[in-house]
Amino acid sequence: MKFKNNVFQKGMNLTVRKGTHWHNRKSNNFDIDHSEVIRFRDLKILSLDQTLMYEHDSKCRDYDGLLAEMKRVYKDFTANHVVTLVFFKELK
Repeated sequence: MKFKNNVFQKGMNLTVRKGTHWHNRKSNNFDIDHSEVIRFRDLKILSLDQTLMYEHDSKCRDYDGLLAEMKRVYKDFTANHVVTLVFFKELK
C-alpha cells in the first residue's frame, strides 16, 4: 500500500481505499489484520467511534473529513462508491 500521508498510530490503523482491490490482500510493508468492503455512505451507520478512530490520518477520523479526503484523492469519488476498510499495523 502507498500513502500520501504516511503518519501512523501505534498499534492498529485504518486506511479506506476506493474499490475492492485491497480486500483480503497481503502487503510487504504492513501487517494487514483484516478488511471489510462497504459502501462509503454506510460509514454513517457504523459506530464511527469504533471504526474511524483507527484512521491513520487524523483529519479523516470523522465522516466529513474522510469524505473530503476521498474526494481529494479520487476525483470522481461519491458517498455511493464501494470502499475497502483495511485495518493494519505498521511493520517495524
